[in-house]
Amino acid sequence: MVGERNRDGSQREDSEDRGASPLVGIVLLFALVIMGAMLVFVAGSAMLDAIKSEANSERTQQFAMEIDHRLTTVATTGSDQPLPIDEMQGNEPTITDDGNISVRWYNASSGSRTCAPVEGELRALEFELDDRTIAHQGGGIWEKTDRSVSTVSEPNIGYDGDSLQLQIMELEEDDFGSSGTVARANHSRSTELTETINTRARACSDATSIEFRIEDSTYHEGWATYLEDAVGADEYSEVSVTHKPATEDVIVQIENVRTPVDSASLLIESDNGIKHTSGNTQPVKFGDDLQFQATLNNTGSDRVTPPTMRVAIDGGTVVSENSGKGGNGAVPGNKEKNRSVKIDSDNYEDHLSPGETYEYTLQTLDESGDIDDTLEDPGEFYLGEPGSNFTVNDIETTPADGDNATISAEITNIGIEEGDRTVTIDFDEFDVTASEELTLDYGATGTVTWTVNKSALPYEPNEFEVRTGDDTATGTIVGGATGEAENAFTVVKDNGVGDDQIVTDENSFTVEAVVENTYADEQSRDVTLTVPDAGITMPEPTTLESGEQETVSFTVDPDEHNLEAGTVYEYNVTAGEEGLSEPGSFYVGKPGTNFELSNENVTVDENVTVTADLANIGVESGSQTVALDIEYLDEMPADLEGESPYGRIFEGEVNRSFGESDTIELNFNGTKLLDGEYQATIQTEDGVKTTNFTVDAGIDPGRVGLGEVDDANVSVDVVGSQVSGNYSDDWHLLSPMTLDVVTNGETEHTFSNPNGGTNINTGTTWQDKSSDSYTHNFTVDDTTELTLRNIRYSSCASRGTDPNDLAHYSGPTDRTLLWCDSVPYSIRFGPIDASQGQNLQNVRVRSAENNTIPALPAGADQQISATEALEERGLVKDEDKLDLGPGEFVFLFENTANCGPGCDDDDIDALWDDAVEAYNENPDETNDPDFNDLIVYVQVERAGVDPGTPSITIMPGGGDSTDVGTGDGSKTGDGPGEVDPSLEGDADEGAGPDVGTGESTTDVTGGMTGNTGVDVDADHIVIG
Repeated sequence: MVGERNRDGSQREDSEDRGASPLVGIVLLFALVIMGAMLVFVAGSAMLDAIKSEANSERTQQFAMEIDHRLTTVATTGSDQPLPIDEMQGNEPTITDDGNISVRWYNASSGSRTCAPVEGELRALEFELDDRTIAHQGGGIWEKTDRSVSTVSEPNIGYDGDSLQLQIMELEEDDFGSSGTVARANHSRSTELTETINTRARACSDATSIEFRIEDSTYHEGWATYLEDAVGADEYSEVSVTHKPATEDVIVQIENVRTPVDSASLLIESDNGIKHTSGNTQPVKFGDDLQFQATLNNTGSDRVTPPTMRVAIDGGTVVSENSGKGGNGAVPGNKEKNRSVKIDSDNYEDHLSPGETYEYTLQTLDESGDIDDTLEDPGEFYLGEPGSNFTVNDIETTPADGDNATISAEITNIGIEEGDRTVTIDFDEFDVTASEELTLDYGATGTVTWTVNKSALPYEPNEFEVRTGDDTATGTIVGGATGEAENAFTVVKDNGVGDDQIVTDENSFTVEAVVENTYADEQSRDVTLTVPDAGITMPEPTTLESGEQETVSFTVDPDEHNLEAGTVYEYNVTAGEEGLSEPGSFYVGKPGTNFELSNENVTVDENVTVTADLANIGVESGSQTVALDIEYLDEMPADLEGESPYGRIFEGEVNRSFGESDTIELNFNGTKLLDGEYQATIQTEDGVKTTNFTVDAGIDPGRVGLGEVDDANVSVDVVGSQVSGNYSDDWHLLSPMTLDVVTNGETEHTFSNPNGGTNINTGTTWQDKSSDSYTHNFTVDDTTELTLRNIRYSSCASRGTDPNDLAHYSGPTDRTLLWCDSVPYSIRFGPIDASQGQNLQNVRVRSAENNTIPALPAGADQQISATEALEERGLVKDEDKLDLGPGEFVFLFENTANCGPGCDDDDIDALWDDAVEAYNENPDETNDPDFNDLIVYVQVERAGVDPGTPSITIMPGGGDSTDVGTGDGSKTGDGPGEVDPSLEGDADEGAGPDVGTGESTTDVTGGMTGNTGVDVDADHIVIG
């Protein structure tokens, strides 16, 4: 049967055929899907492997870069660096024996390659991955696959048209015994490679070209690509790069990079300094021979015979050479030899001087005697005298501040040892000397300076001398007024003011000063008195011939100026621009004594405290009666109406030196007063001050009577008695003494010893007054004046005590203590009685307001000081202050001394000041007076000052005198009486000489440039 055709002319299939087609299509479709899935799986697996490999490569490259950074740090700093190899995932890197380097010099024109090459091992730090290797070699990082080698990080090699820059890093493996991997620099190997390259280059004096090879390197392909660009093979015609894959070599050749030499040269490899000076760091003794040493290098093959070396000192002042034929002076070909040149002392002693540093240069000589090589930098050595020797080199005078000038002396130690001297300046004419200590190293120059007041010197040149003990030099300094007319007048002397610098405010007074014209001709100036605080400026025109002196007087009327009584005024007298070097002062006061009250005040707590400043504004020291009255201002209670329960509650003598001002304080118990308003009145003979206060914690005014007021309790306690002295080698004698308590001029109590006698200075209680017999307690019920009376009697010795039997005694025990119970009839010293004005110098009273006590030592070995005795009673706060409160007093008696020659009998402080001065002059010696003869502690417990209630006044009192004085003039004229050139001295010790050997280069002067053609910087790193 013929089938029907399709529209396109093709034969139609029959019905059976058509039924089979869909089935075949489905089968084919399934096959295509399965094949596609298989292709996707295969392709995807390959892609994943590639991605994984690339990721490992990048991570390894980062590790290699970090390691490269740390290796560079090791090479740069020399310090060890840990390597993060332990952080690697997978195989750890290894160091393989891969690759070498070599450098050779040759002659391109002749083809000669006779020069020995320099060779070294590179090695590689390799990171092995599945499909590639990352390696660190020669300072670069390389990546090698089956297909190629590429550069990850370039090494540092290049060519700049003049020389090959060759920075190569060699690697080595070792075991440091550390827990991690560490990189460490081997500087000796690095230096060895660098020096070998330089030495071989110099040995090949006729070689003009360089050949650099990377040999037997697995990474030769990467090296070839890198070096083509690094050395500029396309840029420089003289450069070629050859890659030999078969031998894994890369060859770089640079032709005619060096200039050939016609003949060999004798080079100075190093200056080794003068023999026995450790490279010139030690001095040379003047008179010793000088032997200069150097290492010479003969870069040619021919022997060079003497003279081979020449030395020139001080620019050619002294020249010598090793002129002997043959022998040690010659230098064989291609050899380095140590050679020397000697200069005998006879050849330099007339040309060189000790104490100097000299430069020298060394030169090598060729066969013709011409200079072949010279030190680039000269050497230096120091030449000095034996020992130390200080010379004065220069003296200079320069202006300083004000009237001062500075004298500077330059001192040099021209010896060969360090030394010290006393440098002295001496103005012989004025018998004035000043010194400074100076220490100098050998060859060092120091400066000693003194500041001089030119106005204290005559206007002509004044000669002085500077001495070191080894040398002497003289100089001059011109007086301050020379050539300066402005400073012609000088105030030479202040004659003072009035009578002992004390004047009254009622009468005129004069101020006088002596002035001098220090200029070379007649001058006129205003001489002026100034009193700044009083606004006084009084000029007095004065004309003087050259060198003439005149006393200039100024009359001051207090009525015309603001002068306040009781005040100290400073003044100055100036002549032109010159004045007193120290201003004077004078005191202005009222005639006689004049006690002025001010700043009165009352504070009320449990106690009422009335205070006021009391100043003696008169011109005489003295005492006045100070009184305190209180008046009750409120309405008086009915049972006291018409009575005056208050009124005067204090009256006593107060001392004040002229010009002295101090605060008086009157304290009484406010709880015993009626509540209410009061007026307090303080008065002296010259003035009255009143002030009001209120009591609100006292006695209720409605209460009947005031009878419950306590009396005042007084306790007198003997702390120590120590009048004694050594009678012989066997006995120590205790002087008898008595002590009375005196109230209102009457004897209240006489102390006795434990045995009943009146002598309180006995053996059994020597330095121990703990017995009750040495304490007396009593009360007073009225205003009472309290003092103590002490008398010392003639010595007696009716009893004896062995000091070893006294538990309280810790002094020397080699003498028996001699004493008696009762005192003899004869008085030896006293009475010391402050209330009756007798022997006031022999007693000091300390209180809370005046609690200082100097640390006076005891007058004898057996005694303890006043401070020690008071410390045992707990009465010392600091070493020079007593721990006293209100109402506590300490009496210190000295009854073994009188006011000595030159002492003012009217000065209450004279004996006390004498004791303090003796201690200050000789603090390590025992002195008398020492105020430890009798020490008494008094305590007053006051119940208050009310009707019928007493107060206690401690006598005596006193004050410090006002300090005034004349000013100081400047000394000038033909012969100043006082010149002080050493107002301030100083010494600058300077520094020793800077010496050392010279510097040589490898340059050759006979035709070769000296350039090796290679700038090499090799690093050798050990990994372990």
